Amino acid sequence: MEKVFSTVFFIIFSFYLILSPNLFSAESPKGHIAYLYGSDIDTFRIHILDLETKTEKELTTGTHHGAPVWSPDGMKIAFSAKMEGGLFIVIWDSNTDEYTILKHKYSWNDNPAWSADSKRISYISCEKGLTDQKPAVYELQSGTEEFWGGEKIPSVINPVWFPKLDILNAMSATVSQVTYTEGFDINKFFEEGYNTGVLIGVAVFPSAEKRLTTELVIFSKTQATPLPKELMLESARFE
Repeated sequence: MEKVFSTVFFIIFSFYLILSPNLFSAESPKGHIAYLYGSDIDTFRIHILDLETKTEKELTTGTHHGAPVWSPDGMKIAFSAKMEGGLFIVIWDSNTDEYTILKHKYSWNDNPAWSADSKRISYISCEKGLTDQKPAVYELQSGTEEFWGGEKIPSVINPVWFPKLDILNAMSATVSQVTYTEGFDINKFFEEGYNTGVLIGVAVFPSAEKRLTTELVIFSKTQATPLPKELMLESARFE
C-alpha cells in the first residue's frame, strides 16, 4: 500500500506540473527572471531581469516567443520562436549570449522542458495539429532529435520529465498488481527510464463517439502506457 501511495503521489505531482506551469515568467537559480513582454502573442519577446543589478535584456532571435524555461543549472533558457519555416525550439546561453536553434523534422515545435541533468530537452513536435503532436527529445551533446514512446503512442500535450525516478521503484514493487496496456514492455520501460528518464503527458485519444478524450500517459524512449486502471479508478476509458 505504501508503494502504491508513492506511485500516486508522483503521478499527482507530475499532473500538477503539467496543468499549473507559470506561463509567463520563470526565475533562474542565479537570481534572474525571464518573462514574456508584449501586447499580444504576435509581439511577445523574452526579457531577462537581473534582480541584483536591475538591468534588463531582450532576447532577439525569432518572433512569437513562447514561455521561457531555465535549465536546472541556471545557465540556459529554452523557448519556442517563430522563424522562416516554422516554430523552432531555441536555446540561449547566458554565459556566451549565443543562440542555438534546434534542428527539427517537423515544422511546429513547442513547450520545451529540461531534463534534471540539463542534457536533454523534451517538447512537442507536429505538422498537422492537436491529434498529431509527437513527444520529441533532443540530445544536446549529440545534437540529435528522437521521438519517444514508440510507434503506438497517441498525440501528447505538454510532456514533462519526472523530477525523480522514485516512480520506477514504486512501479517495480507493484508490477504484479497493475494491468498495463497490451504490448507495453515493463522491463524495457524500467531499463530506459533509469538510463534516460521518464516523461509524463496528457494524451489525446479518439473515443467510440468520435470525440476526443484525454488520459495521462507515461513513457520512456520506446515504451508508453496510459496510467493503469488500478490508479485511475474514475477514468471513463475503463468503463
